[in-house]
Amino acid sequence: MPRTDALLLDLDGTLLDHAEVDLAIRGTAEAIVAFRPSLDLDTVLTVTALSRAEHWAVLQTDWNSGAIDDPAYGLLSWGRILTELDIHDEAFLGRLTSTWYDLAAAHQHPYADVNEFLERATDAGARLAIVTNGPPLAQRAKLARVGIREPIDAVVVSGEVGSAKPDPAIFRHALDLLESTPDAAWHVGDMLDTDVVGARNAGIRSVWLNRGGARNHLPGVVPDREVRSLAELGDWLA
Repeated sequence: MPRTDALLLDLDGTLLDHAEVDLAIRGTAEAIVAFRPSLDLDTVLTVTALSRAEHWAVLQTDWNSGAIDDPAYGLLSWGRILTELDIHDEAFLGRLTSTWYDLAAAHQHPYADVNEFLERATDAGARLAIVTNGPPLAQRAKLARVGIREPIDAVVVSGEVGSAKPDPAIFRHALDLLESTPDAAWHVGDMLDTDVVGARNAGIRSVWLNRGGARNHLPGVVPDREVRSLAELGDWLA
């Protein structure tokens, strides 16, 4: 890897594995069926998937800006799902939202290659910053739960700094904290539209972490490097 004083790292999908989130969704849906046995699980799962997708499209900007945080987002999201299922019970909504957060936390963990990669990166002399979109309480709680603290030098959350990826301002803020410059930095992330585009907007070289080997659905967006794992990136960094 060319000169690298600073490594900026996405959080969700890059350091944190969300592959098991469907298990948390299913467990929460099962709680709905237990409360209303006349509903079948497949129906609840279908309504949940459609509602979550539609709701995220509406609330994504507020989430990234920090205007809405946990647990308010969970109450709104699951409240909408219950309404669509014709369930109107505030006490149950509160219990269901707690169930969702408990299950989501239980199924959230770092990828297996994260800790070794962070050690190799710091051994190579790079300073590290996590750059993540979302509200501060939710994103920092994730880090605390899974134990990603060292050797991270800075954590930059969109809801705290007033800009979200792909806005170059959030990347520049991270570089300021690391006392680095775009020409000496790389950004690593799993999303083409926020991570790769955002890094390019900020004049930073990008690494697309494409763990699943997905096809590039944005042909005009070309990362400076593509890897399948952080272990592969660590080999290159060394």
